[in-house]
Amino acid sequence: MTQLTHFTTPTKTTYFIHPKGASFFMIMALFCLGLFSCTSEKKEEYTEVSEVESIVGDGYVGDQNCQYCHKEESAFWQGSHHDKAMQEVNAATVLGDFNERSISLDGVDYYFFQKDSEYHVQVKELDGTEYDYVISYVFGITPLQQYMVDFPGGRKQVLRVSWDTEKNIWFHQYAEIESE
Repeated sequence: MTQLTHFTTPTKTTYFIHPKGASFFMIMALFCLGLFSCTSEKKEEYTEVSEVESIVGDGYVGDQNCQYCHKEESAFWQGSHHDKAMQEVNAATVLGDFNERSISLDGVDYYFFQKDSEYHVQVKELDGTEYDYVISYVFGITPLQQYMVDFPGGRKQVLRVSWDTEKNIWFHQYAEIESE
């Protein structure tokens, strides 16, 4: 039982809760908080995380798996810039000029081309090293589009060169930073 202790001074009476009573009040407060914060709305079915498999092989499970539990959010998200922020590479998603286009930006040479259904960029760096990258994802739709490539160890990285979707030109995104 909670015990109240009181002290009286000439002008007021003060009540203190005994330490054992404080524990009781704290437990009751937490119980009430838990009781009223729960809703009776429950999903009919849940998907076990272990049942969700990567559809690409790199851990990405696809937006279809999210839509199953988040229908309202998915409807709002579909077609938005966030929906289209990172897409698999194909003729409909690649906006940059990969038609055997050669350019040199800030001393780095780029050659963009297609080989079968793949999109490639050959890069000759300032030190003369050359790389041939296969574009694995496109990132963004406007005002620019970046291109992600695979690196050893499962890493992905966006190239320095980007496509300006409004001016339809390649540009080196970090040129001002590197020249300072």
